[in-house]
Amino acid sequence: GEMIASGDNDGTIKVWSIKTGNCVREYVNAHSKAVSCLAFNRDSSHVLSGSHDSLIREFGLRGARMLKEFRGHSSYVNTCSYVFSDESDLACDQLMVVTSSADSTVRVWDGKTSEIRHIIRLPSSIAIENNTQVVGSSH
Repeated sequence: GEMIASGDNDGTIKVWSIKTGNCVREYVNAHSKAVSCLAFNRDSSHVLSGSHDSLIREFGLRGARMLKEFRGHSSYVNTCSYVFSDESDLACDQLMVVTSSADSTVRVWDGKTSEIRHIIRLPSSIAIENNTQVVGSSH
């Protein structure tokens, strides 16, 4: 069904049904600090989260548990997203995760292994804005 995800200042993530308005999943202590960004994967079976604790974590909606952790940023995470290299590849063989941080880096991660593929270092004068507080999905 259609869902939205929200993140709290205490590190809790909630997934809500748009149709009923009910909370369908809650991840207490998903992060040790405020949740700053969220993203659903293509089939809405996973939610990706970034936080002021400098971590990115992936949670499964079916099993209601953390699946992966992406470590490498040295400051709070501003944005997180899934990137698929081939839109027609429903198996998601080339799944990547892209994140940006106040540490002035954009990191490209292997979505399956959590390993860093690329680090893009930005000039410190470039601000990476945090405007991704709530995300939606229609799957």
